[in-house]
Parts: sequence; C-alpha cells; structure tokens
Amino acid sequence: MFVFEKLTQALAANQLWPLKIAANEARIVASSYPVTLEFRRMGQSIGSASNVQAGDFFRGVDFDEVVLKNGATAQSITLGLVSGQSGSDRVTGEVSVISGEVSRTKSGVAYAVGGYQAAVVAEYGYVYLWNPPASGKRLVVGEIAGCAEALGVWGVRSTVSQIGTAWGNLPGNKLIGGAGSVATLYVGTQVAHTGVPLTGYKSSTTEFGKIGLIEPVIVPAGYGVGVWCSGVNELVRGSFQYWEESL
Repeated sequence: MFVFEKLTQALAANQLWPLKIAANEARIVASSYPVTLEFRRMGQSIGSASNVQAGDFFRGVDFDEVVLKNGATAQSITLGLVSGQSGSDRVTGEVSVISGEVSRTKSGVAYAVGGYQAAVVAEYGYVYLWNPPASGKRLVVGEIAGCAEALGVWGVRSTVSQIGTAWGNLPGNKLIGGAGSVATLYVGTQVAHTGVPLTGYKSSTTEFGKIGLIEPVIVPAGYGVGVWCSGVNELVRGSFQYWEESL
C-alpha cells in the first residue's frame, strides 16, 4: 500500500494548514517563503521543523498528521505526502534559485541596527544587541562592526545581563514594512568590563571595522552580544546584521 498526495493551498499570513494523512515522507514541492511543519502521530507531536523551503523534505518517520504553518507573508504552497514506493522527481514551471539571505529578507526575519555611546571619563563604553529571555527566538548574527573614536581598539563580548539604556531607534526589518524584531539595542558605560570576550579588534578611529566571522554568532534568549571599548573615555559605535529563528 502506498500514499501519493500532492496538495496546493493558498494560505494567509501565519495560517495553519492541518492535514490528517498518514505517510512517512513530506516534501515542500513549491513555496515562495519558508514555513514551519509539525508532525503528529495519534494526536501527539513527534517532531517539527522551521524555516522549511521548497525542495526540503523529511523521510523515514511514520506520521498520521502534518500541520503546516505559514510565515508572515501570504502565499500558495504545494505539499507532497508520500509513503511506500512512490515519489516524484518531476520539475515543472519556473525554477528560481534564491540565496538564503534573500529568502530570509523576503520572509521578514532579517534585521539591521546600529548605535553609539558617548565618551564618559574613566568608564568603558558599549553598544550591544539583547535578546530578551521570553523572546521565543534565537538571534543569528552574521555581521558585527564597530569603531572606537580615541584609540580605535574595541572588542566583541557576550553578556547574560540586560544593562544600559535602550537605544532610541529600534532594529529595522530588511523587508521594508515588515514586523519589528524581538531584540533591542542597548548602550551605556561601566567602570569595568563584564561578560565574556569573544574577539578583539583594532580599526581606524574614524571608520567602522567589521569582524570577519567564519560562522555567525548565535544569541539565545536571555543573552546579548556587542561591542565594548578597550579604553576608557571613548565614544564607541556598533552595528549588527542578524536574523531571527523560532525556538
């Protein structure tokens, strides 16, 4: 016995699409933006996957229901459900290869923000990105840049404490008009460094330097990452580009 179902549905933003069909493979055949899938068996959740895009598939786990949740943008989705010796390698219509960066921006989960802290005598300035404990998200920081305007020496540190003052401008969604971020930028000064150092950097006192990250920095809920001056009494600037992932 086998199952071969290929179903298409137009979904509004954040709409759920439950399908009570027993199978052991699920595949996103067509979509424009990422979605989330939850797999169930006998009414119990047995697994889930987020940021699933066209071409992604899940095989080898028996389920009797799958619930697809659309993201923040309305779209038409085609879902394939298969079991037994059946499947499809057929490609039809227009094929578009989209980079992960473009996909995240189109999905409204990519952000950028920057700010500065003025110099204070005998204190170290900082600018950092904070992910609140109850955010339900992790921040994936792909770029960190900074500038210290006296010595030009600064470093990247992580923190487990929310300190300082919230920056006046909220992080901007790279999808113009998209939803706001769970994160907040904070600035301030302190008499001694706190947190855990990740890396140091020396740049021009007037131009931003960018940390060459091989892999992105992952910021769980309840943590922060930012730019700290290496010297006291310095104006410090920091900027961050990141995207959000659901936990």
